[in-house]
Amino acid sequence: MERGDLTIAVSTDGRSPALAKKIRKELEALYGPEYAILLEILGELRRNVIAGGRPSDENRVCFEAVISSEILDHIRAKRWKHVNELILRLTGVKMEVEPR
Repeated sequence: MERGDLTIAVSTDGRSPALAKKIRKELEALYGPEYAILLEILGELRRNVIAGGRPSDENRVCFEAVISSEILDHIRAKRWKHVNELILRLTGVKMEVEPR
């Protein structure tokens, strides 16, 4: 199952392709297209945060805060202004996430 650069693989080692298919379909329902967008945002955010020269422990806290936030809800609802504000509030990095 792929969502942009996110890949989730399921294997039953050949014991049950039907079960693998069922699980893949469940994963597709759980991880919608918003995850591809989130991954793009996180990639750009990572470049910006690392360029800021902060210690890696601080960077990790920033990324975990974003991932644990309501960012996916904002992406699903296409509330790009809220996405940008949330990223700035949680990381101190100004980004301009564009409508998709």
